[in-house]
Amino acid sequence: MRPLDSAKVERARKVLERVRGAWLRRPGVTGVDVGLRERRGELLDEVAIRVHVTSKQALRELAPAEIFPDEEEGVPIDVLEVPPNGSTTP
Repeated sequence: MRPLDSAKVERARKVLERVRGAWLRRPGVTGVDVGLRERRGELLDEVAIRVHVTSKQALRELAPAEIFPDEEEGVPIDVLEVPPNGSTTP
């Protein structure tokens, strides 16, 4: 895995600070942070704002206001289901 691009991490942190409060007030959201995007339990070489939720749901089951964007100000958003033990990987 390549070293993280510090400029991308800093940009993601600044965007996160702007949205943190509103996103943490959404039902089911347990946390937000900046980290690597995750797919099927594998970390990718992409810095993202990660939204931790108690349970991921199909988009069709969510109201428009409950859906997170694919990106915020050019920073990718990754929604992760966090089981009771707090780990995002199996």
